[in-house]
Amino acid sequence: HSNINLQMNYWPALVGNLADCHLPLIRFIEGTAKEGAKTAQYYFGAPGWTAYHTQNPWFETAPSHLPATAGPTCGAWLAFHIWEHYRFTQDRDFLKRYYPLLRGAAEFCAAVLVEDPKTKHLATVPSSSPENSYAFTDPNGKRQTTWLCVGSTYDMQIMRGVLEGTAEAARLLGVDAEFAAKMDATRARLAPTRVNAEGRIMEWQE
Repeated sequence: HSNINLQMNYWPALVGNLADCHLPLIRFIEGTAKEGAKTAQYYFGAPGWTAYHTQNPWFETAPSHLPATAGPTCGAWLAFHIWEHYRFTQDRDFLKRYYPLLRGAAEFCAAVLVEDPKTKHLATVPSSSPENSYAFTDPNGKRQTTWLCVGSTYDMQIMRGVLEGTAEAARLLGVDAEFAAKMDATRARLAPTRVNAEGRIMEWQE
């Protein structure tokens, strides 16, 4: 599961000065990106690559039947590990080699975002906040719960990170200046992180 489980198993690698132990994940991302390019094309008609929340040894990237699979940002979260690896190691050769994977994830994100007609912010549709749901009152006055939403904070934070990291990587490598500027502009339009009356970060836009 790459809606946090896979990633968090590798969090100790870089902070523990064990960057070599991070490389199996990077190699896994290479295979995932190849399959993810098919998923991006088949499901969205979009460039780049994506992955939903369940992978396997054959690099499966398509959505499953679970609510946690609604948002298409797990590939972007995986790709962010490439940027994090560079930030810890300062290995420019590594960044140059894997930059296309980072770029592909950002390219997909920019392509699938849509403008929310209520706020004019860019958001993912459909979206969810994994393993959680919210309550609402249906037209008959009955209390219901659902997980489907527009632009969950989970999606927006992941996209914010990968768009920023990709733009910075491009500038460091001296490539894709126009693309980097586009990523900056897209990131600036993402639905912002909001805080509710209790001072807690809101999971959903409403």
